[in-house]
Amino acid sequence: GTDPRVVGRQGRLTSLGTSNGAAMRIAPAGLAHPGDLEGAVRDAVTMCLPTHATQLAISGASAVAAGIARALTADADVYTVVQSAFWGARRGEEIGRREGRVVAGPSVVRRMETAVALAARGRDLIETIQEIHAYVGSGLHIAEAVPAAVGIFVAAGGDPMQAIVGGVNIGDDTDTVAIIAGSMAGALRGFRAVPKDLYESLEHANTLRLADVARGLTAVAQRGQTARVGTEERR
Repeated sequence: GTDPRVVGRQGRLTSLGTSNGAAMRIAPAGLAHPGDLEGAVRDAVTMCLPTHATQLAISGASAVAAGIARALTADADVYTVVQSAFWGARRGEEIGRREGRVVAGPSVVRRMETAVALAARGRDLIETIQEIHAYVGSGLHIAEAVPAAVGIFVAAGGDPMQAIVGGVNIGDDTDTVAIIAGSMAGALRGFRAVPKDLYESLEHANTLRLADVARGLTAVAQRGQTARVGTEERR
């Protein structure tokens, strides 16, 4: 009967309050708020509090949510998505320090800076993911997986399939890194960037009904945009 936000803040529910699970599941927070970085971060915080109520986890999750929210805008590119992810990481840490628990651990923002720098000077995807793995890591901690995914997103030039391939091949917590990098790239490039045969194979092998999920998220985003426009007009 305890409020889940209180449980998360006190650390009773999980001992992994800095794990990358906070960011692995966070894409809908960005998808529901195209262009609204603050809204994406606020939803990310809400999703984190029951299980990952730390400034580090909220920082990492907010980075991904803000990056995806920016990726859905008409003028988005790799640079603006990454800048939005940095903004989200800083904003998330700020909120996490105020509303969650402050725990020891490396800065998500600083690790992202390292990963992006490695990606910017990398000569090819494989070399870059090896460098990111060596200097940043790609494990369970939020300060490894999220920065690694952002670096791979840059190294892939925002291409969804290249981002997924990079995440899958980096080692350690590959599924999480690939999901985060692929989500950001997919939001930027759109469904047309996904090979049709792979999508059809995925739908055939699972009962995910991704088209229905996409329509539902679109409806949520449209309602949110309508509400924001109405609020701005009343000001």
